[in-house]
Amino acid sequence: MKSTQLLFLLFISVAAWAGGPAKSNFTAMEVNHIRVKTPGLFNGRKSFSIHLDSIKENEYCFPLPGGKVISAYGARRGHSGTDIKTKANDTIRCAFDGIVRMAKTYAAYGNVVVVRHDNGLESIYSHNSRNLVKSGDIVKAGDAVGLTGRTGRATTEHLHLEFRIDGQHFNPNLIFDMKDRTLHKTEIVCTKAGNRVIVKQNLTPKKWTMDIEKAITEGIVFKGGKSPSGKQEDKVKTKAKKKSYITGLHGSGAAKMKAEFRKKRANRHKNK
Repeated sequence: MKSTQLLFLLFISVAAWAGGPAKSNFTAMEVNHIRVKTPGLFNGRKSFSIHLDSIKENEYCFPLPGGKVISAYGARRGHSGTDIKTKANDTIRCAFDGIVRMAKTYAAYGNVVVVRHDNGLESIYSHNSRNLVKSGDIVKAGDAVGLTGRTGRATTEHLHLEFRIDGQHFNPNLIFDMKDRTLHKTEIVCTKAGNRVIVKQNLTPKKWTMDIEKAITEGIVFKGGKSPSGKQEDKVKTKAKKKSYITGLHGSGAAKMKAEFRKKRANRHKNK
């Protein structure tokens, strides 16, 4: 009897595994509401970064290829996302790899899909005529998650796209260039400020970073200082400038006339 029960349990386990990938266990709050915190996201730290600049071309997708923005983030009071339009029942694609946290009808959003991504982002796709995924589904960048519609509070068929961090919405333009439909290759810094999260692009230029080995072997030349060879950079520039002045190469008609005069004056004894 015990061996029969054991075989039965083994059969059930194998059947469950064969049904597809393991589903994440979301709470009832996570499955039924959009604005929820991501467990352990900040984990005692005040800020963290999302490196969009390290995401490869095949690891992201603009959610509505060919779409045109009809209402920008914050364009009207309470507008928490960007409205993008193409045509009715157009395919909405997932922005990054992730797992579907929520897929249902939800108040003014109508049919909505929320995807939680490994980098801490959550993407929201709403007003769908139809959702093509369900909570717990694992999705890849470019996978179809829904079809454009006008469910919920909407006046035309379109995609209402949101991005959130720990439940806080922010401008999708920090992620995608909405005009070119391309990913911003930048670093996104997310900072906890009380109950809010401030999301900004890190615009610190990288061109000032210098290779340490190169600095050791070649030295560092500061403006107005001397190069490792001991020659002053401004003297070289002065000589080049002087040659340009003498030959009239710096451009104006008067300069060329004066250069011609100087040439004739220098050669005045050669013809005698």
